[in-house]
Amino acid sequence: MKYTLIAHLYAPSWKRTITGFVNYFVENAISFKCIHEYEYYDYEKDGPFIYVTTAVTDWKYRKYLSDHGKGIFKLDIEGIYIVKTLEKEIYYKTPVVVNSEFEKREAELSGIKVAKVIPHILPKSFQPNERLGKYYREKFKDYVLWVSQLPPWDWKANERKGFPEFIEAMRMVLERYPKLKVIIITSYEKDELANILWRESKVKMIDKAYVIKIGIPTSELIGLYSGARLFVCSSRCEGFGFPVLEAMRCRCPVVYINGHAVKEFAVGFPVPVEYDTYVRFSTCYGPIKFHMFFYDPKDLAEMIIYALTEKKEVIEDIVEEAYEKSMEFIEDRLVPLHLELIPQ
Repeated sequence: MKYTLIAHLYAPSWKRTITGFVNYFVENAISFKCIHEYEYYDYEKDGPFIYVTTAVTDWKYRKYLSDHGKGIFKLDIEGIYIVKTLEKEIYYKTPVVVNSEFEKREAELSGIKVAKVIPHILPKSFQPNERLGKYYREKFKDYVLWVSQLPPWDWKANERKGFPEFIEAMRMVLERYPKLKVIIITSYEKDELANILWRESKVKMIDKAYVIKIGIPTSELIGLYSGARLFVCSSRCEGFGFPVLEAMRCRCPVVYINGHAVKEFAVGFPVPVEYDTYVRFSTCYGPIKFHMFFYDPKDLAEMIIYALTEKKEVIEDIVEEAYEKSMEFIEDRLVPLHLELIPQ
């Protein structure tokens, strides 16, 4: 049997899922090829397809795949919300896989029938690196880490990442811990990020923030996770929350919002949600409504402070439990679950 991996990707997390498939196929001597979305696909020559996509926008290509081959669609939260206004019957022909129970509920509300919930894959080779962690601790001393793509073309849609709330919370935290650093890994340069943050949200960037462009080598990202005092996920809506899983794998304590999909697997310090509702954004894909979970930045700040002051032995127990949980998401366990769904 030969498989074709079809990728429509911009988020590094989805590239790790593709890497998981590739690793599994190579280790198990399974024939496969990788193509980008819109490339020619021939079922007779290329075998069943696995279409891994962060945002499905071209229904003609989806229909072509569904009509001319057998396979599965693996969607994320943006893809689910986007297809609310697109033709849905294609998804009844081809099994749809989503990454969380939260995504499943949202998909079914959107009229998409879900075959199974199978989480993202974090390859087993993604492991903590204490040597690099020590390097970054010596370079930055104590630091809190925040990671998100924040695509430059969709700032409004990415208010769901809770970046203004994170900055407001860290301003409070720094009043108590003035020597603490903040490292932000995202798509922007620092000045550009600061200007947009002020223009769109009327929030000033904190002076002690270091901004690193996303796309750094995986080894460096692992080092930054491994050396951080805390990782903070401030998102108000996540269909999965891949950076949380990465931090857990690197034995970095995690503070997260206890609302969306992250709470299905996260081990760490949860921030309470005040309320949730759907919020409409105008994006490059058209109008999208996200299911958002709202919280007080003060509660986020208090949870960060609580985590920073927790006893060392308690932190060690939490990060060990989190690491063990993260190892449930490796390719050996999850790839076969995808393959079982492909129609014979």
